[in-house]
Amino acid sequence: MYYRNYVTSPISEQMQRQLAHDLRGTFIRLIGEISASVALEPNGLYTTVMGLRTHSDAAHQQRLFGQTATRLCEAVNASKLSARSEFMHRILEYIETNFSDTGLSLQSLADSFHVSQAHLSRQIKMWTGSTFSDIVEERRMRMAREYVTETSLSIAEISERCGYYIQNTFFKAFQRLFGVSPTMMRKMKKV
Repeated sequence: MYYRNYVTSPISEQMQRQLAHDLRGTFIRLIGEISASVALEPNGLYTTVMGLRTHSDAAHQQRLFGQTATRLCEAVNASKLSARSEFMHRILEYIETNFSDTGLSLQSLADSFHVSQAHLSRQIKMWTGSTFSDIVEERRMRMAREYVTETSLSIAEISERCGYYIQNTFFKAFQRLFGVSPTMMRKMKKV
C-alpha cells in the first residue's frame, strides 16, 4: 500500500492525511474490540495510534502503521488462541467429569458442545496429540488400575464403574495398556 500510494503514483498530501486518519480510526475501533476479549494493554497501542498523526514523514508513518497493524494482528491471534484453549479446557474437563458414563462418545460430546463430530475430533487431536477414544480409555484405565489395586470390588463392578458395559472390552483394554489382566495385577499387588 505504501509503495503504491507514496512511490509509484503518489497521492496528494490531503489524501495522505485522509488515509492516515481512516487508518487511525480503524485501529482505534480494533483496539476497543480486541482489548475487550484479551489481556491487551490498550493504552500503549492507543498512544501509538494517536501519535501517528504527528509524524509527517510518509516512510516513518508507514513503518509505524505497519508495526501497529502487526501488534493488532498478534492481539487478534492471541484472542483466537485463548478462545480455542478455553474451549479445549472445557472439553477435557467434560471428559474428566463424564469418562465413566457408558454413553460417552465423540458424538455425544460434540452434541453437548454444539459442534460437528469431525471438527471436535480434529481439535482434540490437534491440541492433545491423542484421539478422543485414547483419552477416554486412558482415563478409564487409570481409574480401573486404582480400583483393581486399592479395592476389593469385583472385576465386573470395576468394569462397569469405569464406563465399560461390555466386560470383554474392558479386559482387552486393560491387558493392552498394562500388559496383564486385572486379576493378575490384583494378585501381583497382594504379593
